[in-house]
Amino acid sequence: MDTGTWTFRCRKCESAFELLLTERERAGAAAREKRCPKCGAAPDTGAGAMHGERRHQIIGYRAANSRPFIL
Repeated sequence: MDTGTWTFRCRKCESAFELLLTERERAGAAAREKRCPKCGAAPDTGAGAMHGERRHQIIGYRAANSRPFIL
């Protein structure tokens, strides 16, 4: 996928935050590893959590426009 801004929702405090990811970074990996900038919560990696609760929720994507359309 191209470089772009991904929007996540924290599982703990329910706040939304954005991360700029390059084409080498994966949104799923960021949702499992990155901490929430508001509350500092990391996704739960414990065995007691269900699969979908182990990461922040991905709620949006906005592509970086590297070639803007100019008239």
